[in-house]
Amino acid sequence: GGTQRRRLDLTPTETVFNEDSQDINFRVESNGNANAIFLDANTDKLGIFAGSPAAPLDVAGNVRIVSPSDAGASALIVDNADTDQQAIHIEAANIDANVLDITADALTTSHAINITADGLTTGSMINLVSDSSQTNSRKLINIHNDNAAAAATIPLYIKNDSTGDCIV
Repeated sequence: GGTQRRRLDLTPTETVFNEDSQDINFRVESNGNANAIFLDANTDKLGIFAGSPAAPLDVAGNVRIVSPSDAGASALIVDNADTDQQAIHIEAANIDANVLDITADALTTSHAINITADGLTTGSMINLVSDSSQTNSRKLINIHNDNAAAAATIPLYIKNDSTGDCIV
């Protein structure tokens, strides 16, 4: 009959599935999804609500990351050592909703977005491209100070420490 394989090891300090590195998938069902957790042993990919994971971690659905207020570290770190690939790629089919929405209402003395690129030589820090053929009026950049009492607010501040031109 068939080859006997060790699939599950239970020790006092750990539980190991597939210690012998066989092509044996691991699947956990939830009440409404047959692939709540799915590890494809052949491709070394893990799916959460994804039965055919396409990446090392493939999550089909929303992801929420909550960092405790006393953690003292970033809630999400993307560390990409691949020098010719994007670190973050967002593909969105949104029509009437923001693609990226940052709410930092408690922020008082720092920046909602801080970008540093000290190694930048020929590229640009921010590249905004619109290839829309729409002829109606639209804004490519919208800066809106939404509080009349904030009279000393500078909506756009540009500082150039070099001797080159600052063109706006």
